[in-house]
Amino acid sequence: MRNPYKIAEWIIVTTTILAAVAFTVFIVIVRANNSPRMMNIDARATKEAAKAEEIEDLKQRNIFFSGIEDTTIKKGSLITLENLPENGDFLMRYKIFEKNSNTLLFETDLIPAGEHVFWDPSVNFGEGVHTVAFLAEPFFETDGEYMPLTCAKNIVNIEIREE
Repeated sequence: MRNPYKIAEWIIVTTTILAAVAFTVFIVIVRANNSPRMMNIDARATKEAAKAEEIEDLKQRNIFFSGIEDTTIKKGSLITLENLPENGDFLMRYKIFEKNSNTLLFETDLIPAGEHVFWDPSVNFGEGVHTVAFLAEPFFETDGEYMPLTCAKNIVNIEIREE
């Protein structure tokens, strides 16, 4: 007759070894699936980057952004959103968000260089200080498509007074 303690010991050792092997295999699989070489590349970004590389004209050019700073205005005053003339054939789009809620307050269409659009903050806000984020997005037209180039974000405080 076999010793029951030896059988129990054999079962415990075998189970422990099998559990360790299973855990090791699990860790190897998880690490392989999370490795950078397993990530998918966003094809849209690849195509846009390839388009930008093909356009020699863009390599030596700068984009000029119009500065927007903290300001105090009277109710009904307008803020100018402009695409500076130096941008030539670059188009500019502005998106304005309320910083605290990230709510889109205002968005322009594409603005040609040397032109501007006005925004009236009192349409969105009453009297007081309001924190907003201005996002300026330049675009370049190529082959009938508008290719985004970069973006600039500026967070400012706008104080609106009744005066």
